[in-house]
Amino acid sequence: AELRITDWEHTDGRLESAIERLSPSCRIVLILWGTEGLTRSELALVLDCPLGTVSERISQARDRLTEQMVGTHFSGHMTGRLRNAG
Repeated sequence: AELRITDWEHTDGRLESAIERLSPSCRIVLILWGTEGLTRSELALVLDCPLGTVSERISQARDRLTEQMVGTHFSGHMTGRLRNAG
């Protein structure tokens, strides 16, 4: 089942897009952990997987979001600078 966040009134469109690009396994742990407040232990029970797997998925999700958000900002910033150069 595809999990999508439907309440984006407090988020930036880039964040929404970055979350939607995460793998389903990373997206679900990030949403349940980050917005629903489930603990890692609760996630392990709900998802029927080891605690280490939950921790790894949270770490991967955070890393990928950071890469995507920094990459978006950096490329946009550099594109503007390149247009203004010369």
